[in-house]
Amino acid sequence: MTNIENLRIRIIVAVLWIANTVIDLVQIVLGSMNPRWYTDIMNGTLAGFPITNATIGVFAFSLVVPVLMAFFVLAIKNDSLNKWLNFIFAIIIGLMSWIDFLQRDPGVIGVSNWVVALATNIPLTIAVFYCWKLDKKSET
Repeated sequence: MTNIENLRIRIIVAVLWIANTVIDLVQIVLGSMNPRWYTDIMNGTLAGFPITNATIGVFAFSLVVPVLMAFFVLAIKNDSLNKWLNFIFAIIIGLMSWIDFLQRDPGVIGVSNWVVALATNIPLTIAVFYCWKLDKKSET
């Protein structure tokens, strides 16, 4: 694989990580448009989970890690390490997203929020596909 092709893959993966974060933020905005969202927060819950320091930490993790990964995929020169870091964190963030999605009440969040919640996993899946190509030069 040429250096240009390698850089192209890294840029695509970085953009996909940022896309995941943007879609997550869209999901938050759409969720906040539901009056029940505010009632739940006032009652100490968010998306069915009690609001605790741990909940806030998990929430922050799910928003910060994709942004950091967008940086790391460009900054880490070791292709094998890059591939595995992206693979592992995409699975972790993806599982967190699926858990969040599956515990939601479909009657409350509406179709648009369901579509956005599903869409958060699309960039992660594509990123894993592209990252798997990163260290092909060492495999051939």
